[in-house]
Amino acid sequence: MKEKIDSNLIACKKCNRTLKIMKISTLLILLCLFSLTAENIYPQQTELSLDVKNVTLKKAFSEIEKASDYVFLITDEVQLELNKRTSLCANKESIHAVLETLLKNTDIRYTVVERQVSLYKSVSAKVLEAAITKKEEVEQQKKRITGRVADEEGVPVIGANIVEKGTTNGTVTDVDGNFSLQVEENAIIRVC
Repeated sequence: MKEKIDSNLIACKKCNRTLKIMKISTLLILLCLFSLTAENIYPQQTELSLDVKNVTLKKAFSEIEKASDYVFLITDEVQLELNKRTSLCANKESIHAVLETLLKNTDIRYTVVERQVSLYKSVSAKVLEAAITKKEEVEQQKKRITGRVADEEGVPVIGANIVEKGTTNGTVTDVDGNFSLQVEENAIIRVC
């Protein structure tokens, strides 16, 4: 009878220990989940009140910095547009609403990361299309050469460098010793 009581007592202690481990594990898992889903939502929570009349964009951004914890990072290409004059009356609005209003008639775009606002110039569709066309024209002027690099016994050379002489244009052979490269007309290639 005493052995039965002792075994029940041991089983009960093991059960209590298991329950404690399960409780602690559950607590740790919940803490991990909360920390994973926690975000710094300062931009969503912060409400700005700002009243500026006929000031430059630069002055308006300065006023936002004074009225909040935001810091503006401005690229050099945006500097000229910061002299445009604007007016704004915002009462408890989000930073996104304020910036959309201030920047609506400009080529300036923004990103907000925590308390940092980055201002940059948007790339217009025409500029992007011109860059793509220029790249295509350059590629059309080149010709594609292909080949295989092998040693004296005909074994493919893996990882051989194929470089157009006088340029940094190059490639590396694959596991079969094959390569493909676009080069200028009358180009000389080097195999290293």
